[in-house]
Amino acid sequence: MHHAYLILGERETARATVAEMIGKIEEKISVSNENYGTFGIDESRGLIERSARHEWSGGREFIILVAERYTIEAQNALLKLFEEPRSGLHFFILSERATDFLPTLLSRLMIIECHEDNKPENNIRDKKALEFLFDTSVDRLAFIAKELKREPTRADWFPFLNALEKVCHSQSTLNEKALTELGLVRHYLTDPASSPRLLFEHLAFVLPRVVK
Repeated sequence: MHHAYLILGERETARATVAEMIGKIEEKISVSNENYGTFGIDESRGLIERSARHEWSGGREFIILVAERYTIEAQNALLKLFEEPRSGLHFFILSERATDFLPTLLSRLMIIECHEDNKPENNIRDKKALEFLFDTSVDRLAFIAKELKREPTRADWFPFLNALEKVCHSQSTLNEKALTELGLVRHYLTDPASSPRLLFEHLAFVLPRVVK
């Protein structure tokens, strides 16, 4: 499971999506619901401080974060927390608009759009992601080579990465290692010195193949 998610959609629909995802966890869990009007720098620092404390009862910890507004200072403070979270801690930010967040913060989140599943572009991305998982390593490399001919920017790779993570969550045959590898690629993809081509070629070899 990814360490930080942005769930986009109507509030109740987003909460239902989170509940469904958490409900699949078989080990012991603890859930904290945090609601704010404005999530500012003080709230951000408080969250960072609380996140450093371990849940000694064991299992996984989930923090569901809802706010009407997130200040720029608060979002910048959260960058390192979402980039290097401690093991077993997961965040869900619920919002209706991705535009409320800084691009640097969005790059550290797995984005799930639970109110736009019927948009053609989302269906196309999901289909491409599923086909990528069905494909052999050779076919995956061919797909990446084809995408590179379009000269995509670094930001252009994130929607496909989001779709891969979304599909991996829905495939019971894929293990935790697949999501771990996707999380590592997301981390390195935010580094301007990294090569998107090499990162996705790495995924072409390490992601388990889904059998039709």
